[in-house]
Amino acid sequence: MVDISKRRQAEENLAASQNRLRTIIDAEPACVKVVSPDGILLEMNAAGLAMFDAQSPEQVVGKPVYSMIHPDDRERFRASHERVCRGEEGTLEFRTVGLRGTERWCEMHAVPLRNEKNEVVAALSVTRDVTERKRAREGLEKLSRQNALILNSAGEGIYGLDIEGKATFVNATAALMLGWTVEELVGQPMHAFLHHTRPDGTPYPLEECPIYAAFKDGAVHHVVDEKFWRKDGTSFPVEYISNPIRENEKVAGAVVTFKDVTEHKKLEDQLRQAQKMEAVGRLAGGVAHDFNNLLTIIGGYSQLLLQRMGPEDPSRSHVTEIKLAGDRAGALTRQLLAFSRRQILTPQVLDLNDVVGNVEKMLRRLIGEDVELATLQAPNLGRVKADPGQIEQVLMNLAVNARDAMPHGGKLTIETANVILDENFGPGPVHVKPGPYVKLKVCDTGCGMTAEVQKHLFEPFFTTKEKGKGTGLGLAMVYGIVKQSGGYIWVDSQPGEGATFTIHLPQVEEVVKAAEPGRTYSALPRGSETVLLVEDEVALRSLVRGILVSTGYNVLEAGHSVDALLISNQHQGPIHLLLTDIVMPGMTGRELAEQLCIFHPNMKVLYVSGYTDDAYVQHGVLKAQAAFLQKPFTPEALARKVRQVLDARRGGAPPASGGVSQ
Repeated sequence: MVDISKRRQAEENLAASQNRLRTIIDAEPACVKVVSPDGILLEMNAAGLAMFDAQSPEQVVGKPVYSMIHPDDRERFRASHERVCRGEEGTLEFRTVGLRGTERWCEMHAVPLRNEKNEVVAALSVTRDVTERKRAREGLEKLSRQNALILNSAGEGIYGLDIEGKATFVNATAALMLGWTVEELVGQPMHAFLHHTRPDGTPYPLEECPIYAAFKDGAVHHVVDEKFWRKDGTSFPVEYISNPIRENEKVAGAVVTFKDVTEHKKLEDQLRQAQKMEAVGRLAGGVAHDFNNLLTIIGGYSQLLLQRMGPEDPSRSHVTEIKLAGDRAGALTRQLLAFSRRQILTPQVLDLNDVVGNVEKMLRRLIGEDVELATLQAPNLGRVKADPGQIEQVLMNLAVNARDAMPHGGKLTIETANVILDENFGPGPVHVKPGPYVKLKVCDTGCGMTAEVQKHLFEPFFTTKEKGKGTGLGLAMVYGIVKQSGGYIWVDSQPGEGATFTIHLPQVEEVVKAAEPGRTYSALPRGSETVLLVEDEVALRSLVRGILVSTGYNVLEAGHSVDALLISNQHQGPIHLLLTDIVMPGMTGRELAEQLCIFHPNMKVLYVSGYTDDAYVQHGVLKAQAAFLQKPFTPEALARKVRQVLDARRGGAPPASGGVSQ
């Protein structure tokens, strides 16, 4: 009886223990299940039944557990279960499918169940629903991918720093700009890797680094004048912003955004150069009017004196020197106006092969016998529109420059060709207007030049020649003429390897006009017509009046437009020609011509001016292609121009609403 009583007590204790265990298992919020080695579900707690949408154990217990696993995850689940049944523990993330088709992401930890003989008889697992966690993680991963895509799509370099200055992230642009891979940079102290310096190359000590200053003062730092260094040891100018990151009101790091401003710096240099050219050009243009008036007076009177002097006159050499000095001053003025693109051009449709041919003999004399001259002229060359005299001046200046670079002789090659340029042609940020161009290339085998010299080559007054052997205006004038002609010019050179100047002028569809036969005069052309002369410079007006009277003309003179209108009203006969300055006090020459045209409809007009092209454009003269004579001019040039205008078939007076015809 005692043995039976003890056994019964033991059975009751076991049943109570099992009930307590069942109560504990059913109270567990996770799914607890027991699965046989062949995959049959033996037991499952209440949370498990709910996970699989079961109302009672009979709906799932005794059935294959694999039917409750997502088809795409069954093989992984089977393999994991088999490992557990071999005595291993395992953790697995997989999807389940409930009786109502509900899919859940689950995380399971399984252990083997053993009998008294230590044999594995089943697998016991605890499975938790991690669907929300999985979705949150996927959302974070998606957001991370989007952020990475945004970072790596940014055109600027971006990287993050922790409080120790180590990179927490680096976008692809930053790595590419610095010459490293992202993996090489993340986790590294960026100050050492960037090795950023001041513009002069002196490094920033860590304690003075503007990037790390964001850690100290918690402020945004914007820097525009530093250099970053690449992995290969080269540097580039940067602009960057260092922005502090805060966590719990404390600075925890910084985000740095930077960009390569090399092209921006080049544009700034070009702007400064353009402003410099504009400033000197304005100075030259402002001085040109008064200076050209004086040069006209000096040159005119000296030429008149020379005409009256005999060959043996002791003063003739002195007057000749005065005349030559005036000519040189006029040439200097033209050079100043040329590089600043303010000179008056007379564009014509040209074949550059003809221009090269016209100056070839002159160039051979200019460069000397020690320099070989070769010309390579392309057949069927396109036409350009430019001032032939100025293009000849370009060739002569480039030839002189080449000659001086070859003191011991060498070879000078001038080449022409048809080319098609796109907008990306050319070095640096300068983009050309796409289309057909004519290329004019001038190459020498001289001493070449450094990059620093090339940087300043077209600047006015820059010269590498000895003092007294160059004004520094030759190549500046070349640059101005090319630009004023709508073209582009580049130089390619290395020390000791010569230099190549390449000019591109836009092609035009117009044809080259046949040259008009010239007229030869044994003396100044004369006339008997009436000329109304309007000039506010007394000395210049006196000179012009004397030239016109000496060649037979009847001259009416006025100091300004009001006097001119009064004289016109008082004059009884016709006025055949109005000879007037363009810019005068009160009324412009064009406005005066329009007024006089009402009373003298057949009157011709000849404008003279010491101002540059700005004056003509503003007052509508150049666009109207009116007859004009640029100061300074010689008595011969004046006499011939007056005769030419008077002999023209059509009148020169401007209509009230349009331009002046010739």
